[in-house]
Amino acid sequence: MHKSKSLFTLGLLLCGILGTAFLALAFSRITAQSKPFLITSSPMGTYTVHVTGQKDRPHFFTNEVRFDVLKNGKPFVSDEYLHSGDAFDLSFESGYPDYRWLADNILHFYRKQNLNESKPDAWIVVNRTDRVIKYLRVYATDKFLLFDLQGHSETKLLASPSRGDFDGLSVKGEFSEGRRFESGAGFMIRKELSGPFTYEVYITNDGLTIECPQLEKYKVTEN
Repeated sequence: MHKSKSLFTLGLLLCGILGTAFLALAFSRITAQSKPFLITSSPMGTYTVHVTGQKDRPHFFTNEVRFDVLKNGKPFVSDEYLHSGDAFDLSFESGYPDYRWLADNILHFYRKQNLNESKPDAWIVVNRTDRVIKYLRVYATDKFLLFDLQGHSETKLLASPSRGDFDGLSVKGEFSEGRRFESGAGFMIRKELSGPFTYEVYITNDGLTIECPQLEKYKVTEN
């Protein structure tokens, strides 16, 4: 009887220690997510981007990286998704250790080694509406954040070349009046084809489409 009580007490003690450790880990994770690990301002100082979350690979949880944007010192975009992954996925710091401003309203996250290994792909973003796109998140191999895209404008982005036999693209944005839009597309890259490839993103009043004239579209998802 005495031995059973001792084992029960030991079990309770171990549960308490594990519970405390788990709570401490969860608290440290929440604290890390609320503090930006990157703050960068555009060349003319119009936009300041705060990137929060955990940039390293998690051990137990799925990590998310999110961003906030200030425009002229005032809140502009709040708590938007940028990246996520678990213990088997590429971490943000591994996949996108480098960043640069391509213009005062375009921020590029990338890996320098990938970008320089061969000729870059081109992404053509066309706003075919009369409205201003408040922000646009474009990513495949690289990630881009674009702000205040004017109506009837065209923007060319140079990105790290496609890797492997499949390339998936995702685009999400919001018009200045608040309406959001999002779409994704996948393309098969046959062995006999070699890049660079040109991807075309068309934003209209009815939504958006993603095309690549050189490649066969594999799958399209829309929300």
